[in-house]
This record gives sequence, C-alpha cells and structure tokens, in this order.
Amino acid sequence: MSFIAQTAAHVGEATAAIGYLTKNGMSARIFLPNPPQGVTKNLRRSFHRTIEAQLQLTSAGLNHASQLVSVEEIVKTSSKLVVFNDWGMPRELVSQANRHGKDTYGWVEGFQDFNNVDIKRKEFPYTRVQNVLGLVHPESEFFDLDRFHLVGSPRLANIERSQIPHSERSLDVLVNLNFSYGVSRRYSRNWARRVAFACEANSREVVFTRHPLDKPGWGYRYDSIGPLGSVVCEAKTLVTRSGTALLEGLAAGCDVIFFNPNCERAAKYLVDEFPRIREVKTDSELVSALGNVKIGESETSFVRIFSDRNPLELLSSVIGKKD
Repeated sequence: MSFIAQTAAHVGEATAAIGYLTKNGMSARIFLPNPPQGVTKNLRRSFHRTIEAQLQLTSAGLNHASQLVSVEEIVKTSSKLVVFNDWGMPRELVSQANRHGKDTYGWVEGFQDFNNVDIKRKEFPYTRVQNVLGLVHPESEFFDLDRFHLVGSPRLANIERSQIPHSERSLDVLVNLNFSYGVSRRYSRNWARRVAFACEANSREVVFTRHPLDKPGWGYRYDSIGPLGSVVCEAKTLVTRSGTALLEGLAAGCDVIFFNPNCERAAKYLVDEFPRIREVKTDSELVSALGNVKIGESETSFVRIFSDRNPLELLSSVIGKKD
C-alpha cells in the first residue's frame, strides 16, 4: 500500500496512518514528489511545498522514498494507492493504477470546492479515484454512496482532543489569512484591513496567522504569529474566509466567523451542516458578530465531530484486508 503525499499536512496524516496500519499487520509506505529543479525553482510554490513535506517526514523519523522511483514502479509494486488529491501531480499515477486494477483511494485533504464553483478546474476533485475517504458527513452529497467512506482526520481529531476552556485561552481573536490558491487573491489586503477594523470597533485584541504559501509581499501589513494548527486551540474566536480553517476552528472549539464579502459559494456544505460556523458578508455583520460572541457555549454543548471515533481505525476498516 502506497501513500502519495505532496505537503507537510499530507505527510502528517500519512505517517499516522502508516504507523497504525503497520502495527496491525499491513504493509504501507510513503512517496513524495521530486522538488522542481532549475534556476527559478524558488519561485514555484510546489518547490516550497515539497521541501516542507520532506522536512516533516524527517522530523517524524522517516525518509522519503527514492527520488528515482518512477510512476510505473510505484504502480507495479503497490496493491493499493492512497492520494490526497487526484487532479494535480498524482493524476497520471491514479489513472495508471486504475488501468492496472489497483484499488485507489482519495483521502480528502481539507476543505474542498467539490463542484468547482469558486476554483475553475478542468475536472471535479476526487473523480479519478475509485473510493473517497471523507472528513465530514456533508461531503457525501457530492459522491455516490458506494464510493464515499467517512473516516475523518487524525490531525483534526488531535486538535479536538487538545481543546482547553475558553477562559484559559490566550488569544482573543485569531484571523486566518489564506489566499494562497488564487481565489479572491486580489481582495486579500482589503479583507484583512476590514477584519482588523471590525475587531478595533469591538475593542477586541486581534492577531493574525498566515498560510505558509501566502506571500507577505501581497500587501499584508500584519505579522503572522505562526501556522494556524499550532495556535488555533488558544483562540476564543477564529475569523477566516473559506478553507480548511473552518474545520480547524470547529475542531478547536472556537467561535468560528466566516467572513465572506466576496460571496464565495464552495463552503455552503459546511455552513449548512454546522451552525457553529457563522457566515457574515458585510462589514456591519462582521462588527455585530464580533460583538456577540458566545464564548464558553462550546464548553457545555459541544458535540464531538472529529474524535468521537478513531479515524485510523475507520481508515483501516475501509482499506480492507491485510496485504
């Protein structure tokens, strides 16, 4: 069984899965793509993603597979293939595995624009793989039921287990800046400025976290205090646009405010399912939401979403018999 990881987050999920599967008698390994080469490599996001993934794998005490291994060799020596997306680099790998009768799985990597309503891709995500490993139940509406399997995420489950009471949290308002994948990027500076103003209007202390691939040169004048995953459990309120931060805020028990002035539509499946995500579209609505925070509500009425069952146990049951 082979896992194909492209980012540090992928590596974290894959190494947790491999550790569990190995303990239960299954053979599993991980492959990372080669980083781009050439004089312009530092300008490419894929170069930095790959380097971060390699560092994450090394910190876990593992080495990535030989960079000389070809797509054909991976397919030939794998009984099952698990990817975190099937529309980018792994596209041809998944197609070849399907042609050779291998089982292919797409483990949803986070928030997704499943119908391409905001991100204009040539194909819908997770349509090449045979099976989809989902994070939350509402994702099932985008797939045939016999293809969709709800397994969850070890990373989100760990965030949920790490919750602390709101009264003990050190961050009042945490703002997540993530315009790294092109959607509404031209609004990024204005979006950040409007959130900062709304926090000031409520006399709330605000700090920012920025996606690693969001370049500071795009106009932000706000320093990042670190990766979202490392600080989200310290936040009472999380303000974000659409993205995986919505799921991370839910897992952390934050008061989650989805500031959506550009009327992006892809997050509707999460907003409709989880009332704790409060969507606001205007500056006045944002000011009002920040002034009406239900701090502590999650401590008495919180229903576990990601850690009620063991994601690795669910994954193992779906992937099936021992190799």
